[in-house]
Order: sequence, then C-alpha cells, then structure tokens
Amino acid sequence: MITNESAQNCTVIYAVPPNGLNYEPPPPPLWVQMLHTIIFYLPEILLGISILSVIITIHKSPEVKIAIKSFFKRKAKGSL
Repeated sequence: MITNESAQNCTVIYAVPPNGLNYEPPPPPLWVQMLHTIIFYLPEILLGISILSVIITIHKSPEVKIAIKSFFKRKAKGSL
C-alpha cells in the first residue's frame, strides 16, 4: 500500500542520454516510417508502373507492334 509518507520518499530518475549532450526522442511509429518511405519513393513507383503499362500495351496490341516496326524500318532507311 502506498501512503503519503512513502510517496514523498520516491526518487525521480530522469532519463540521461548516453552521450550526455542531447536527448534523442524515440523513433516514430512503424506506420509513420512506412508512410514516409512510400511518399519518398512515390515518383519511382509511378515511373515503374507507367513503364510496365507501356510494355504491356506494346505486348498486347498488334496495332502498336505494326506502328513500331514501320517506324524502325523508316529509321533504318535514313528518313525521319
């Protein structure tokens, strides 16, 4: 049981940083770290998605394949 007398005898121990200079707060929660990572890499993620969509479109569409082949045939002849 805690009484007033025993509560007054309690010693408060402050957190002392290991380097003695400044106190570093704890790292943010995991969901905040994940959110920062996603936001930081968002341009690369969007670029990858757009490149994959172009590749899939070229792979699936016969019209695009024909247009690319004719473009490179004209480039090989030297005409722009």
